Amino acid sequence: MGKIYADRAFIEINGTELAGAENVDLNVNENLTRVDTMTRTKRAAGYRKGNLVVNGSFTLAVESDRPQVNLALKDPSLTANLAFIMGGERFSVIDVEQAEMSHSGTVGNATKTIRFEALDIVDETGRSRASEFGLS
Repeated sequence: MGKIYADRAFIEINGTELAGAENVDLNVNENLTRVDTMTRTKRAAGYRKGNLVVNGSFTLAVESDRPQVNLALKDPSLTANLAFIMGGERFSVIDVEQAEMSHSGTVGNATKTIRFEALDIVDETGRSRASEFGLS
């Protein structure tokens, strides 16, 4: 029997699911670089990690009678946290700030895209993506 794969991604901001999400992108970069030294094997000695960078974007359909979410208007004394849910994966993105917002309107379609930056990310399921791999 074939496996069933996730066909949707969901976004929550501070525990409230966003309606009208059309597209979700989440990027995590550990700024990994090779440590090149003079070894007899002519291979890199290892890796060096920089600061974690978490960013992404989401595109929302805009309703005709009310505005869509705007993270830049939130109370600056509060933090915004996002949850990204895709099938069996759930990530909490912590201390989110809106970096850029753009609007697009064409005949029959109006959307808002928010690009964000965050300070941290937590894998809520706690399982490695490689957990089903095994060596025989």
